[in-house]
Amino acid sequence: MRRMKASESMWKLLRNCSLAVLLLCPLSLMADGNSGTEDIFAYGAGARAIAMGRTFVGLADDVSTIYWNPAGLYNLDKKTISVYYSQLFEGSMYGYIGYVHPTVDYGSFGLGVMSLYTGDIQGYDSSSYQLSTFSSTKMKLILSYANQLPWFPLSFGASVKMNLSSIESYSATSINFDLALHYNFLKRFFKERVAGRGDDDTEFQIGLVFHNLLNKIGERLNLEEDEENYTLVIGASFLKRLNPIIATRILADFSLFEKRPMIFSLGAEITLYRDYFVRFGFALESGFSFGGGIRLAGWTFDYALGFRELGAAHNVSLTWRFGKGRVDLLRAREKVVRKRIRKNILIERSNQEKKYSRIITKKEQDFSKNIRKKDEIIKQRDRRIAAIERERKEQLKKVEQRIQALKQRSDERLARYRERLERTIRENTRQIQAIQKQRDAEVKKLKADMAKQAQLLDAAFAKRMGNLEDAYKKRLAGISLTNQMARKQLTLKYEREKGILKQQETDKAKEYMKGLEEFFRGAYDRALTHFRNVLRRDPGYADAREYMNKIQAQGRDIASYSKQILRYYRQGVGHYLAGRHQRAIAIWQEILKIDPYNKLALKNIEMAKKRLHLLKQYNKKR
Repeated sequence: MRRMKASESMWKLLRNCSLAVLLLCPLSLMADGNSGTEDIFAYGAGARAIAMGRTFVGLADDVSTIYWNPAGLYNLDKKTISVYYSQLFEGSMYGYIGYVHPTVDYGSFGLGVMSLYTGDIQGYDSSSYQLSTFSSTKMKLILSYANQLPWFPLSFGASVKMNLSSIESYSATSINFDLALHYNFLKRFFKERVAGRGDDDTEFQIGLVFHNLLNKIGERLNLEEDEENYTLVIGASFLKRLNPIIATRILADFSLFEKRPMIFSLGAEITLYRDYFVRFGFALESGFSFGGGIRLAGWTFDYALGFRELGAAHNVSLTWRFGKGRVDLLRAREKVVRKRIRKNILIERSNQEKKYSRIITKKEQDFSKNIRKKDEIIKQRDRRIAAIERERKEQLKKVEQRIQALKQRSDERLARYRERLERTIRENTRQIQAIQKQRDAEVKKLKADMAKQAQLLDAAFAKRMGNLEDAYKKRLAGISLTNQMARKQLTLKYEREKGILKQQETDKAKEYMKGLEEFFRGAYDRALTHFRNVLRRDPGYADAREYMNKIQAQGRDIASYSKQILRYYRQGVGHYLAGRHQRAIAIWQEILKIDPYNKLALKNIEMAKKRLHLLKQYNKKR
């Protein structure tokens, strides 16, 4: 029984001594009247935040945000490590070390360790006799994560906190959980209206943190100050750059507790030449504070001095930013994407050129088939000429036999026959040459037209791609470099629009070439369908409209012609029958002014021109 009473007395003594030391520490944060309602580490982390009256939830842009607002981890662009130390009262030492690791695709990760150590605590028994001294150690491990919504500039974050407590030979562990939000308000809606322009001269941020959502998980030392109660903190930060040298920032935090009245804190930071800082702060329960900082070559040193009822406390922080930032990685990724885009454009252009080359080759093969058919016709004519020649020889033999009996008449008839036969041969020869020339001219014209159309299509496609790339660059230039998700979304949209443009260009080219194949094959109905599909997608694409008009003119019924066209047609026929071919051609050309693809007018003009050509050749011979 005595041993049990002695152990209980020892436990009460240890608990009372540790509680007394903790009450002396500033971390109790105005413990009188509020004892047992706040975490021992509620004093915070980082000399910068301490100098601004522990007002940091709305700003949240350095390593200490692991403690204050885990959603602010996304604001850190580079890998950062920070060490914070404060020498408190009664030999207590308070410290924090944190590391933030940002990534491009998976958000930002943070790890923080907070420690409070008090040594040489005098122990007493139940009879107030002095015992040996002992020490008290408290640690908090914080694992944090933050990311940003892809469609909205709102950062969200969460922290898992593990509390480790040790007094002499006694220890305990507990776990808790925080949720947080952070939003740059002007960046989304009012930046241009407030700042007067789209730069970074004005900035307004808000933050929201839910602390200790799990309340209690794990064994504790059963001390009242170990209680972690629900806490909601709302913070705001407003920045105004007065000129290129000076910028001012004002901050405010409002804290709502489960078992305490609401408190608030205010802070201010003046930035000089971007790398020198002066800070002030006031917290309702901890009083005034001030400090400063300097940033040089990736290193930042911060100092804070806080005035409290028990005296002043010095706080220092050293921060190092290193490695490539998220913006640098995104820029490198953009270069790779641009190279890939250029490569794909070159590949697509090469594929298009190969495709056009295949189409032209196929057309040349088709024309070669037509030429072979015409060559076969010429050979048939040659065979007929050979047959005529054989017949002529036979007739000559007969004529020679008859000459002996009828010399005079046979000579005259033979001369006329020879003359007529030679004229027929010459006429056939001229027709063959004219057909050959016409065939060569048609082939040459078709090749030139195809080459010209290919150049125009390539130029139009390149122009569309250039316009799309210029529009992407302008929109990309208008987006802040820190808004990486919006830039990534814009890049993806650009890739989709480019793919759609390429697919549309390919579909139009396919439809157009199918229309040409059906047109030259004589399948005008199928050709008309393909050309209509092309014009529905692009009204000015190549010569699709011209071919469609030709097909429609071929299918028109003569009864559908207007009275004026029929009158011109009859007048031209009358002049043609009377031998006035030039006049007939002029009248039929009036029809073409009304209907450019009128099949009757085109056919008759071609027939009249051939007739004129034959008459000119005949007159020359005479």
